[in-house]
Amino acid sequence: MTIKPSHTQIPDAYLDIVMRHVSPAEFKVLMAISRFTFGWRKNKDQISLQQLMEYTTLSNKGVINCLRALEKNQLIFVKREDWKKGKANTYEINLEWDGSMNSVHRESVNTVHRKKQNLGELSSLTKDSKRQTNRQSGTVDKSTPRELNPAIKEPATKIYMTDPKKYARLIAWIKAAERNYSTEVIAATLEQFVPYAEGVKDWWPYLDKILDKTEAKTNAREFEREHEQVKRQEKHRDLSGGDVV
Repeated sequence: MTIKPSHTQIPDAYLDIVMRHVSPAEFKVLMAISRFTFGWRKNKDQISLQQLMEYTTLSNKGVINCLRALEKNQLIFVKREDWKKGKANTYEINLEWDGSMNSVHRESVNTVHRKKQNLGELSSLTKDSKRQTNRQSGTVDKSTPRELNPAIKEPATKIYMTDPKKYARLIAWIKAAERNYSTEVIAATLEQFVPYAEGVKDWWPYLDKILDKTEAKTNAREFEREHEQVKRQEKHRDLSGGDVV
């Protein structure tokens, strides 16, 4: 492939300062926003989460977490549009950034992600690689659902009891899923699978598909709740400012 000499102007501060203080995933999202704005000679642009996911290979949750961190550190400005009508938010690079970084926020975010082992932000693993990891781990543990998180234990037990022999590797699937997904998502996935547990033969990939769909729905609900909360805060701030004489 021949690379043509076309360029997107990137502020020196990104390479000299920002790159050392943000995560690799956050830097990828920042570069993607720069491409959509500076690359097209624009100061701001409406960019969908799907576009950012395609550019960065990050998951839905990963992109959302990066956008939160970049906004928190005042590297970008976000104008929240009507998400329910399918309008993408407008993103603008902060060209008057003062060079400060919210290190406390960065540390807390990384700590939470390490504890949850959520690879959405910390890695650019695709769903296929997640499934491959699950399958590689699935040949080890054949225990029963006795010492699981209470939210997961109930649906897991229901599934296991339909056919203990067939679901001997269910705990292995759960343990593999816990490295990449939250307890809420895993529990919801198992609850959805319970009615089909008896009839499904090749259950491992079936659960994988439900897991991915459940994660996407959960992330969308979280994003919508946060979106509405921020819009209410902005409206309240505007009204308060209007009352000042």
